[in-house]
Amino acid sequence: MAALSLLRPAALLLLPLLAGCAGSAPPAERPAAEPVAARPVLPPAASVLAGLRSELGPACFATGAAIHLGHGRFVTAAHLLDGSQGMLRRCPGLDSSLGKPAQLSFQGREQRARLIRLGRADLRFGLGTYYVGGRDLALLQLDTPPPGAAGLSLCAQGPRPGERVLVLTPYREQLAEISGLMREANPLHGGYAEMTLRLEAGESGGAVLDAAAGCLLGLVSHRQEGPPGERTRIVPAPVLEAFLLGQ
Repeated sequence: MAALSLLRPAALLLLPLLAGCAGSAPPAERPAAEPVAARPVLPPAASVLAGLRSELGPACFATGAAIHLGHGRFVTAAHLLDGSQGMLRRCPGLDSSLGKPAQLSFQGREQRARLIRLGRADLRFGLGTYYVGGRDLALLQLDTPPPGAAGLSLCAQGPRPGERVLVLTPYREQLAEISGLMREANPLHGGYAEMTLRLEAGESGGAVLDAAAGCLLGLVSHRQEGPPGERTRIVPAPVLEAFLLGQ
């Protein structure tokens, strides 16, 4: 499993590895997005998505995205903040405490966000993207969000196989499709929805929207490599809702 964060030790960019935090610059060639005219009227990424940078140590940091839910609340991927990717990469001077500080870049402003809640990685099964309940999630709060900033609402249901979605990350706004649902081998680790669309380093924490309704169907977690082919896994809206409610 490849976590879709960018992890940078000093000036060196790390290459993607299984169960790790990929760290290469955005590829020069990406899958062509469908024409803008074919898309429904949905919020642009810049209005609901923040860039995230998390310091894991004096010479190591991870980058990804965070989704604005309104009133300065953001949800992102836990593996960007919990230090698990830094442990995997053996970052020099790694801070092993949970809940790393997060710097958000949102609507032209840079701010430090407070960590409110963090999903729990299950390290008994080794380093990687194994989270209790499949909750690769973290809730953040900006104390002074931009006035009137739009936020995404969770979908009441889904995702479901065959559903058309719009993927918003720092690198793309692209139509795709939910290819299926999966459960981890250990029931403790929950399950995810999957897309065959390949996402890259730095896209963890991105938003997956219902392409018709514009509500939030899920959050980009990690890439699964190996048979039957590469899939991008997302945390589904019902799991997001339970996490946000503290259930």
